Amino acid sequence: TADHEILEMLARRMALIQELAEYKKENNVKILQLERWQEIFKTRPEWGRKLNIDEKFVGELYKLIHIESIRQQTQVLNGRPIDGLAHLGPGL
Repeated sequence: TADHEILEMLARRMALIQELAEYKKENNVKILQLERWQEIFKTRPEWGRKLNIDEKFVGELYKLIHIESIRQQTQVLNGRPIDGLAHLGPGL
């Protein structure tokens, strides 16, 4: 189903995040790359608009993905195994 495909794509993205975190750990690179985040937050809503998906929705979706990415990278840098999705509190 389409929903399953979405989750499979997210799982692939999270696997890439783990690889990225290992690279950052080995090369002493900061987790948060502000310029990269700003680029993503600018371009992804535009991509969504071109696909007739609400820009605000796409922006919020990428915020959630980014929060999870930071959480997973932090776990890798701290030498802890990755566990499930982050608890995303109210206001997100």
